[in-house]
Amino acid sequence: DGPTGNKVNINCLTRPIRRDYEEFLVQVVYGPCTDYLSACVDAPYLDFCRTMHGFSLVKERQKIRQDASTKVLSCFKEIRASPPRTQKAFDSWHSDTSKALIRIFRNASFLIFAGQSQKWINITFKNIFVCGESRVPGFQAIYNFCHMPIDNIVLNQLKSRGVLLPPKAWSRWSYGEYYQFQRRLRECCGGQPLLNVEHQIWIDGRKS
Repeated sequence: DGPTGNKVNINCLTRPIRRDYEEFLVQVVYGPCTDYLSACVDAPYLDFCRTMHGFSLVKERQKIRQDASTKVLSCFKEIRASPPRTQKAFDSWHSDTSKALIRIFRNASFLIFAGQSQKWINITFKNIFVCGESRVPGFQAIYNFCHMPIDNIVLNQLKSRGVLLPPKAWSRWSYGEYYQFQRRLRECCGGQPLLNVEHQIWIDGRKS
């Protein structure tokens, strides 16, 4: 029998705590899923393709996206299974992943740059740490090696803090240009984990 009158047949629940509200935000952003690593890989795609002018006209764009997503996911599973122990090892993985992603699009006759591929890779890491170890385990040891995700908000904040920016639009950077900028950021930030810095300046820029 169903409920009668205006009485709601539901157990009395306590007021949600901060952890419950965090879970609500995770569900809103990443959706209900059992594989949060895949969700963290898929979520940055819209940011990644925002600078890919003309890609919406490519006939095979859905297959290209699927191939690229599969490759990125495979690379993240690889680094989780065998975490780098040095910055050099992480940087080598990052370079290889970026080149593999670029190659998929170029093999389909669509040109992308390292400035674009870094967004997908670096925001995936940020998503992983937003979701946390309980949802996406195995990445905490990599945190200090991660690169700073680059976009206009971050660059404007860095410029306001006296960091000299490359003259070229970030989405058109080669990997060499991108990597040299990441090295300079590590020097400017005094060796702090770059995701620490990016988190604060991105929020500052978003609010301004």
